[in-house]
Amino acid sequence: MKETRKKALVIPDIHQNHDFLDGVFHSEDPDAFDQIIFLGDLFDSKEAGYVSTDSLQRCFKKLEWLFGNVGQQKIHYLLGNHDAVYYFKWKNVEEPNFPHGSCVNYYGHPRVDEDTLETFFCFDDFWRSIRMVTMFDGYLISHAGFSPEHWSLKMSVHENINALNDCLDHPTDEHGDLLPVFRAGYARGGDLKTGGPLWMDWNKEFKDELPFPQIVGHTIDRTWRKSGKSYCLDGRQSCYATIEDGVVYPKEL
Repeated sequence: MKETRKKALVIPDIHQNHDFLDGVFHSEDPDAFDQIIFLGDLFDSKEAGYVSTDSLQRCFKKLEWLFGNVGQQKIHYLLGNHDAVYYFKWKNVEEPNFPHGSCVNYYGHPRVDEDTLETFFCFDDFWRSIRMVTMFDGYLISHAGFSPEHWSLKMSVHENINALNDCLDHPTDEHGDLLPVFRAGYARGGDLKTGGPLWMDWNKEFKDELPFPQIVGHTIDRTWRKSGKSYCLDGRQSCYATIEDGVVYPKEL
């Protein structure tokens, strides 16, 4: 008897584009997948200088529907750089010392007003589901990708994933400085040689050099791209992917 392989639906950066989210679920039946993996950046529309509350509300309604009808155990939401400042506020962690650089624009200054945030913070299932990284059928999946500087080759995959997800509870060091996994590299105006998994630039920093392939979003282009065996899916809300029998199938909307 042939072994049944799992299927995953991978949805890259949404940026409050509810039409994109609706388009994905018009094309794909969420019940057909074992996991639905979001690559982060739900927040901060690319179409306006400030957030459209209506578009964000529509995205959250779709997510609430997914959690209610598909089940929380199926959904994996991975933290993106545009989500981080909102997540830190939801967690009530002490505000970190943000490093100098362009990342301050997104980490240091939320674009959503406090009253609106309070309504979204009530959706605990969503916020509790957030992780830094996950693994599916041999693919390491995160918002922006990993280099060996931020992924220990001396630890097992399970140990790495647990350690990275633990960082969400403790995002700063003893001096109050943001941990390197949350910081940007030189390519994105940060202070590290290579950005962490929320900031790594696909074009300037990413290398397919870990023992397993990766799937990421974050770096925008017209459509999906491939480097070695790894994929970047941020195509300005024009594409997504499925993983079936260990194979990635990028799809255009």
